[in-house]
Amino acid sequence: MVMAMLVLLALAWPVHVFAVSLGPVEVSGSVGYSYRWLSGTSNADSTSYQWLANTHASSYLWQPWLATVEGGITFARDTTEFSGGSSASMADGGLVNNEATIVTGEFNLNVLPQSKAPFGLRYLASNSRIDATRISSAPVMFTDIEFDTTRLELRQSYLNDQNDRFMVRYDSSSWSSASDGSYDDVLLGAEADVRRGKQNVLVKLSQGTTDHSLSKLRNESVIFDLSHFYLPSPSFRIDNKASYYTFDRSFRVTSASSTYGSSTTDIMQASSFFFWRPDARPWSMSGGVRVYDLQGNAPVASSDSLSVSASGGFFYQLSRKWRFDASAAFTNTQSNGSETQLARQQAGLLYQSDLYEKSGFIYRWFATGSLDNQSGEETARQTVTSSLSHNGQKTWFLSEISSLNVSLGQSINGAYRINDEAVTLYQDHQGSLATRQYAGIGASNARLDHTGTVAWNQAAGGGGNSTVQMTLSDSRALTDTTDQQQLVNFQVLRVQPLNRSSFLSGNLTVQYVRQEFPQLGVGTDVATATGRVDYQHSNIFGVTNLRFLSNLFVSRAAAEAGIDRAEWDNRLDYMIGLLDTSLSLRLIQIDGQNSSLVMARIARRF
Repeated sequence: MVMAMLVLLALAWPVHVFAVSLGPVEVSGSVGYSYRWLSGTSNADSTSYQWLANTHASSYLWQPWLATVEGGITFARDTTEFSGGSSASMADGGLVNNEATIVTGEFNLNVLPQSKAPFGLRYLASNSRIDATRISSAPVMFTDIEFDTTRLELRQSYLNDQNDRFMVRYDSSSWSSASDGSYDDVLLGAEADVRRGKQNVLVKLSQGTTDHSLSKLRNESVIFDLSHFYLPSPSFRIDNKASYYTFDRSFRVTSASSTYGSSTTDIMQASSFFFWRPDARPWSMSGGVRVYDLQGNAPVASSDSLSVSASGGFFYQLSRKWRFDASAAFTNTQSNGSETQLARQQAGLLYQSDLYEKSGFIYRWFATGSLDNQSGEETARQTVTSSLSHNGQKTWFLSEISSLNVSLGQSINGAYRINDEAVTLYQDHQGSLATRQYAGIGASNARLDHTGTVAWNQAAGGGGNSTVQMTLSDSRALTDTTDQQQLVNFQVLRVQPLNRSSFLSGNLTVQYVRQEFPQLGVGTDVATATGRVDYQHSNIFGVTNLRFLSNLFVSRAAAEAGIDRAEWDNRLDYMIGLLDTSLSLRLIQIDGQNSSLVMARIARRF
């Protein structure tokens, strides 16, 4: 708060000098009142009254290129009454009142906004008070929470003739209350964006602190980030990145004791990746390396970890039908005195057939295959995966405005583990640690999927359209698990304009899902249905700008764990000149419990 006052005092002199040259002031805002009544929630009723006012002003000093200023104030006052509840606090059928007042203000100053060295200042402040009066039985209890927040942002930028951008910033924020102390955040930062031909260097540095007066908590952090991008050609790119992060925390172990503790975390990482995608060639490559180092010290334990990883990938479009890809990755991790290594190689092949058409039926099939090899300190595994799928579709034009589309698909996917090795540690007869290796043929799995869709569409001459669609799918395992799933989804959609100012739309969805897991002895059958009807009239009763909207939503679930829900929302909006009004009624039913919500709002803009 003191810093904010000093900044405002420093700005007082230039504001005084240019006060006589203040440009035209543009003022806008609104004043409004809203009412809300909610009934049926937890057997309690609530009534809310809210006043809301805001104003915003903007201008400039002498000339717009010299400095622009703007600011605003918002006031909100909410009173909410609860009655008829069954909770412990309202067991006697008492009354609970909550009152909240929030005042916020904002001020922005931009000096030389169109120059190469613009300066920006932003200041925000708010004051909030929440009063809760609970009347259930004597004595009457009164509690209040009052807190203040402030935020100050300073930005100084510079743009040179080479379009390099430099910026320094200062951010300070504070939150304080009588019951929870204060939180103070301060952030200092600097950024540089330098562009030279085909290279771009981006540097970011920030230092931040956070203090909590009540718990004596203090966090300090430093972040440094360096990024370098090199584009020697449109098809080749190199991204280099290095960063450093340190985080120090000091704190009180318990809120009731004077024992303190501290912890430190340091993270350093560097990476370099390249991407080569020639436009005139059927292949592309990418790869890179990354180093990650973490050091942590805490009162209970310390940790350290160093990880080095490398990866690369290759893609080749052999022809319009054939595609080949391969990748490899290696990771070495040293953590708390132990070391692990993991390597993985993968190669895959894809075949895509031509489109075949006969009597309006379009057909295509696909085949894929891949080999995956993993090796590490404790595991060695080779896996072959493959898939074969085909699909087709046909469209019949029944008339000039309607059509019928049918699509069918089938696929089989399989995975087979060629080798599976496991390395375990054990103690030999002398008590020393030794390793034992197991090798064998792993498990295989396969799955067969079928899908089918039938859709009917009609576009009416009056501008409306209809859609009816049904989707069927069946998926089942061909291995020992023999689990399976079936799905049926049926949808109906209709949009119909009634006249130039109103329309009606509706949709219905019914879905059935059946699942079986024989090994687990579990099977489920779930059927759900959802429907929605929307009506809108933009000039109801022939009154211009009087709009009525009505939405009805219903959801039903044929399962014990399902939730049945129904909502009917009706809203009336009217706008005349700068006056806006609205009135709405919402009826809600959730699993047999009914509630209703009435809202009214009136606002005057200026």
